Amino acid sequence: MSRIALVPTFTLIPARMTEFLARVLRQRDECLDLELGCQHFDVLIVDSKPNTVLLYEIYDNAEAIQRHREYEHYKRFKAETADMVAAVEVVEWTLL
Repeated sequence: MSRIALVPTFTLIPARMTEFLARVLRQRDECLDLELGCQHFDVLIVDSKPNTVLLYEIYDNAEAIQRHREYEHYKRFKAETADMVAAVEVVEWTLL
């Protein structure tokens, strides 16, 4: 089975950017500490898109991504950031 990169791109409500960044960094640490199938987790921002945050997460396989979405820390993250996010697009990439 191939490793998979999960790449969500968040468009945030501008006034909530700082709060979202603090929360997503905590989510990164929880994923890396608690999920055996999570190999890598980066949080990326770019000055030219001040309300956009991109995550680059690498998982062992599709099953690890499914488990990721079932963890309590993932569910808390989704609930706690729902009103901070204007839109999110998630793309799954297969690593060659």
